[in-house]
Amino acid sequence: GRVSAGGVVPAVSKAGVLEEVAEREEEAEAPAAAPDDPASVDYHMQRIVAAIADGRNISEKQGDHYQAEARRILQSIHDVAPDALKALAEKNYVFYADIDALTAVARTVKLKSCETLKNGMIAGLYIAKTNTLHLDGNEEGTPGPLTGEHYAHEMAHAIDPEQDGYSAAPAWIKAWESELKDGQLYEGTAIHNNAGRSAREGFAEFFRLVTAGFSKKGPITLAQLQDRYPKAIAHFQEQKQYTTKLEQK
Repeated sequence: GRVSAGGVVPAVSKAGVLEEVAEREEEAEAPAAAPDDPASVDYHMQRIVAAIADGRNISEKQGDHYQAEARRILQSIHDVAPDALKALAEKNYVFYADIDALTAVARTVKLKSCETLKNGMIAGLYIAKTNTLHLDGNEEGTPGPLTGEHYAHEMAHAIDPEQDGYSAAPAWIKAWESELKDGQLYEGTAIHNNAGRSAREGFAEFFRLVTAGFSKKGPITLAQLQDRYPKAIAHFQEQKQYTTKLEQK
């Protein structure tokens, strides 16, 4: 596996890691020939494909998997939250070949919000100052649907400004306190749960549940979400975070 015993990441130079982060974020600028419509999946995919190609030590198999999962999530966002897709237009991406490298970067940057797994490793992070998503998400060791789940979580952070974003709305905070603060998400979902940490993390987890969530029995439906999270889903409806296409899932 790629995670060392006990989830320990080899010591790295802070200056060296920060220099590498700056270099990779600079390399993550959008390609000049990107499609013009930020509401289209292809617009975002061209940026992502270029970022994966620039990734260090990413195998062809990994790259194909990252692309497939990114397209799956972007298509879901396009279908259920088109405004969110547009909000991702100016974001940049950096992809990593393994979770150890991503964790080393995340621990050095010391952000308040990182998607921390049970073993202490980091599955993804968003750096608002540079509008950059740092992604791997493949902590399973083999390609799987959790990769896209982590992408959706970090994309949610990218569209949610920390001070005045969706998660700062009083209505969302009330819904989070009532239905998500206890840290429980839909029973049977194969996703890591950070929802109880804060209203902002709760928003990212719920966005992931809406756009990419699945249960052991299949995709999660609107009826299931309304039954388990009536206040949260009502807030999403009021904010037009998704369209009625969710009913088809």
